[in-house]
Amino acid sequence: MSSDPKRIALASEAAALYAEHTAYFTVKTKGTSDPIGLVFYGTEATNNDEEYENVSVAKSLDDSSFDGGPTSSFIKTIHNASNHDGGSPADWLNALNCTATMLVGMKCKKGSKKQMVLFTDMATMLEEGTFEDNSELAEQCGTGYAGQEISLKVVTIPSKGTPEQEEAKRQNKQLLQIIVDSTEGEFATVESFVASLRAPYIKKVNQVTLCRTSLTCGDADLVKGFLQVNVWVYGMTVEAKFPSLKKSVIAGDKDYADQVGDQAKIDRKYMFKEPKNEDEEGEVFDKEELTSAYYYGKQLVPVSDIDKLAMKESTEKGITLLGTRRQANILASDISGNALLVQPQPNDSKASLAVSALCQALENEELAMIVRYVAKTNATPKLCAMLPTVYKGVACFCMVAMPFYEDQKDLCFPAALPKASSLQSSAADALIDAYDLDAAESELGRPEVTANPVLHHFRTIVTGRSSDPEAALPECDAAILAAISSFEGALVAKALVAFKECHPTERTFENIEKKRSAFGLDDDEVPVASEPKKVKTEDEAPTAEVTMDSLMASQPSESLRVRPGEPIEDFKAMVRRTDVDLWHRAVKELGEVLQTLVVDSVKDLNYAKVLKCILGFREICISDANKTAAQICISAKSYNEFLVKTQKMFMHGGRAPFWEQVTKSQCHLISRDEDAASTYSKEEALSFFNPAPVAVSAPVAVVDDDDDLLDDLD
Repeated sequence: MSSDPKRIALASEAAALYAEHTAYFTVKTKGTSDPIGLVFYGTEATNNDEEYENVSVAKSLDDSSFDGGPTSSFIKTIHNASNHDGGSPADWLNALNCTATMLVGMKCKKGSKKQMVLFTDMATMLEEGTFEDNSELAEQCGTGYAGQEISLKVVTIPSKGTPEQEEAKRQNKQLLQIIVDSTEGEFATVESFVASLRAPYIKKVNQVTLCRTSLTCGDADLVKGFLQVNVWVYGMTVEAKFPSLKKSVIAGDKDYADQVGDQAKIDRKYMFKEPKNEDEEGEVFDKEELTSAYYYGKQLVPVSDIDKLAMKESTEKGITLLGTRRQANILASDISGNALLVQPQPNDSKASLAVSALCQALENEELAMIVRYVAKTNATPKLCAMLPTVYKGVACFCMVAMPFYEDQKDLCFPAALPKASSLQSSAADALIDAYDLDAAESELGRPEVTANPVLHHFRTIVTGRSSDPEAALPECDAAILAAISSFEGALVAKALVAFKECHPTERTFENIEKKRSAFGLDDDEVPVASEPKKVKTEDEAPTAEVTMDSLMASQPSESLRVRPGEPIEDFKAMVRRTDVDLWHRAVKELGEVLQTLVVDSVKDLNYAKVLKCILGFREICISDANKTAAQICISAKSYNEFLVKTQKMFMHGGRAPFWEQVTKSQCHLISRDEDAASTYSKEEALSFFNPAPVAVSAPVAVVDDDDDLLDDLD
């Protein structure tokens, strides 16, 4: 290469980028960095084992200073290539032979080759021999490089020279082309070479099937005919993730930049959490001794591997059609996970015909198939939607995962606050402008001219008491009071009064009983809130535009639910709505919640809570004055039907103690004396908990005639 500093700098920059790029991606893909060497040719000094003149090995492959990536000293060596005494006669072929000698003893992965990269402007001729002799020599070198699995890549540096140099470049390119063809290498300009290094890394992989199974339409146990198509499942989209960095420990106490220790690893220890023996506290055991367990109350119950297998659902690999759904009803927000491509099995004409027919029918009807997808045996089944598509000219399906019912959550939000009027907006703007100190003609509140009233008053007291300890406390200086009052009185007071007039508020008190009862506390533990003092009379209190009642009334009725936390309070909120009748839905949801609380109760933990809700339900049906005319006619019937259903469900069996508590309470049926719409008399309502005993006839002995005949034989 010529001694032009600009060309040498361009070549060294490209070489440094290549070293960094190679080290990074070999570490990323293999976990370790491939060794990188550096050879200069055309130098004044000679430094190589083969004694090639004017060829200097700046870094050999067995140099351990390069471990895990190019060090700062190595990169500096590449960038300082122009500092070497260049311009000395040297053969690029000698430099290649020196580099190849270093690569001979190195091993490479099967299917890959050792790489030599030559940065040259091809402006210098070979020192000896004619072009024909050099061509023969280049062919021999190329054959030898190929035998050692060495590939050559030539990066050309642009240059303009004399006619002699242009002729040298033409001949050098022909000689290098012989070696490149022999080693299956390539030519590249420095611009394209640098651009390829800076391009995003793309890993080339072959398409691999995720599952090879069959698509089943119909049930062979229910119908005589069903369709079964052999299909292969591929990954269509894959989530992209940034590569994670690995932490390393600095080794040694000198030169932290060049010394890197071993990779940091997590050291885990396993100790007893709740040892039965106090001597085992803090004792370390192996990971193999770990076992799964669950809490039953405060006791840990272990779960063995056999129990896990017994409780695990056994599933068979396959795709089963469950039904169809409109394509317009499959929303993008419902799709989760990566998309999969379902194609017919290759070289199966029947499968291709069946899939093509299904895709055409679904496309004509604008439908999508809802399927049950099991990727492998005993895997977790997924609910998926299969939409018809075409991929590379083949009719196939795009399969996306759909959420189950339990995965969807209804997020209920309260209605937006009422929009502020123009008068309220003007009052708010005036209050903000009043607090702007820069708005005044002279800036107010400047620290260097504003006295601290607290310190000023304190110093005034200290001054007086220092001479007379019993002196009376002086009044605050009028100048200080004027300075203080000027802010609020002149600037803020009027705007604040106008703001309060335009935004009237209403004081509300926290319902402690409702809040504590949601956590299952007893009535004895709930503190009784004292009656708040009345600040203003009803005539004096201004009418608020935004109140809690107005916000509750504006809440959509669809968002109201009877929740297990406080069922009776939610029931009251639903049935007392005046804009819509929610009585039937509230009664149904209350019955379902109370039934669930009893069934899921640990012993009698929820019995008192459910009994309290039943009493509250009865009280609302009898004496609630906020009921509509339609609710008055059906309230007694709703309660009586609920109580009869509860008796049938819990009178016998494991929850009989709950029904015994219900019978001891006063929540009997509603009679006609309490509600004229009831169909039960007072006697029938009171006798509901004490039903008449059912007469059971005495067992009758059955005489077998055959036994009598046998007795006669005796």
